Amino acid sequence: TVPMTSSSSSACSYMIYTSGSTGHPKGVQLHHRGFFPPFPSSVASGALPSLAHGRFLQTVPCTFDNHVFECLGLLCLGGSVQMLTPDGFYDLDYYSRCIHDGRITHLVNVPSFAQALVSFLLQIQTQSDSTSTSTPSMSNSNPSLNSSSGSNSSSRLASLLSYRLDGEMFPLTLARQIRTLIPAHCQLVNYYGPAECTDNCIRFEASQGWLNSQPHPDQSHGLPVPIGTAMHNAWIAVLTSSSGSDSLGSSGDFSGFQHWTPAGRPGELYIGGKGVFAGYLNRPDLTSSSIVHLPRISPSPLYRTGDLVRYDDHMQLVYVG
Repeated sequence: TVPMTSSSSSACSYMIYTSGSTGHPKGVQLHHRGFFPPFPSSVASGALPSLAHGRFLQTVPCTFDNHVFECLGLLCLGGSVQMLTPDGFYDLDYYSRCIHDGRITHLVNVPSFAQALVSFLLQIQTQSDSTSTSTPSMSNSNPSLNSSSGSNSSSRLASLLSYRLDGEMFPLTLARQIRTLIPAHCQLVNYYGPAECTDNCIRFEASQGWLNSQPHPDQSHGLPVPIGTAMHNAWIAVLTSSSGSDSLGSSGDFSGFQHWTPAGRPGELYIGGKGVFAGYLNRPDLTSSSIVHLPRISPSPLYRTGDLVRYDDHMQLVYVG
């Protein structure tokens, strides 16, 4: 008999510690109401290809917030997760073969790891092309050079329906490289979302058409892929103070911080919605400065990210710092 439990949507579902990259690690407490709804809604809205028969490759440990999406989210919708061997994440040949052999459909990486993976796959491609050109008779006799074995760089990513990048700035040059290695129908998406908002809540799809409209590669070095617009589970505001500064500092006085930021100008990003966390464990001081109430902006509490963003000419958010 399955034991019966009683819990409200506002109760704490789980707690996860931040990485501590901006200070000491903090216990982030998340509500039940913020966990499950984003997953089926993302599929219904087209933000994600169907997850019902999807296959994820476990990339991060359960101590990172991406684990929630990689494992729990997909399993809740009937998908499956392939686990890596210990330290398999650090072996790019093994990792990329797992994608191919496991017919992985959904992959999540931070851009720095994606860059290492892409560089490795492009190196394989160069070696494979060189070998097949110099000794064409060997390409069919040696299984290690046969694309069906997963040795060919592009074939290793051929099963992907969605490649999701998040956690760091996503360079435009990297997006162009990835596009050469994934299928045309695969969604290449830049996500943004701190642990304090349950899961990613802002997204931008770097489609081939969008990439073609961007500056020539010689002129786009250092340019980022936008983080995009708010997803169904979030509400965002880009604000500046009445003094015109981009950030409030740490005073905690929000009385003058109720001005919308015009397009093109940096402002601080605030996020609202059901995914906003309950607070930091045993840290009411940090909670009060991070979860703010701005009635003239939003009727519900907002999470103050501390990140600067700006709107580009197409009203897509671009991460500034």
